[in-house]
Amino acid sequence: MSNFRNLLDVDIPLAGGAVFVGENRSGKSNLLYAIRLVLDPSLSSVQRKLTADDFSESLGSDPMGDRCVIEVSVEVEDSTTTRASSRRSRRR
Repeated sequence: MSNFRNLLDVDIPLAGGAVFVGENRSGKSNLLYAIRLVLDPSLSSVQRKLTADDFSESLGSDPMGDRCVIEVSVEVEDSTTTRASSRRSRRR
């Protein structure tokens, strides 16, 4: 994941039963929302639309004008077949 809210460049391997613990404003909810953007089919296209507020503040005052990209990718491995697949959500 890169450039999404306060998660500038994050790669987190998750296993079954993962628990997120951290201080307030550390990015727990942002991480879950980013994963949801990619995997939750119940989100409408309106709910998936990102705005300038979704870009990391470290990218400056006009990340959309500077053509910065938010990238969220999720790789899911099926342990029975050891086959991996991924889905990506890229927003400009």
